[in-house]
Amino acid sequence: MQRWMSLWAGLALAVASLCAHADLLIGQTAGFSGIVAASVQETTAGARLYLDHVNARGGQSLA
Repeated sequence: MQRWMSLWAGLALAVASLCAHADLLIGQTAGFSGIVAASVQETTAGARLYLDHVNARGGQSLA
């Protein structure tokens, strides 16, 4: 019985890995006004530069 359960679990994982595809959305919650605005805008610009660079090369493969 244990062997069959392991076989089915392995088969289910194999099928799921063939069908699985998801986009990853990265967001930021920050204050873009007030005293912290300057540092938040710099951090956001840096992150945007890096993510644009990664996406221009085809994105990131997590597999």
